[in-house]
Amino acid sequence: MSDPLHARTPVIIVFHIGSSTLRSQAEMLDPVWATRGYLQPFRFTALAGQQEQQLKQELESLLRSARRRRSLSLQWELEAP
Repeated sequence: MSDPLHARTPVIIVFHIGSSTLRSQAEMLDPVWATRGYLQPFRFTALAGQQEQQLKQELESLLRSARRRRSLSLQWELEAP
């Protein structure tokens, strides 16, 4: 973002993660300056139980996948002459 939103601004967050699309109410937190603009964290304010479970499963799946890729990369490096 080039200009941050004010902290505590209510928003609707929509994002894709894994094979899921989540849409939920959230509240913006204080922005953090980055080299090309702002990064701005948020907190969910109305994440339904099913959505929370879905988000958890998708994040765990992404982490498992990243660990497998890292493990394969390390194994290849160890076996390479």
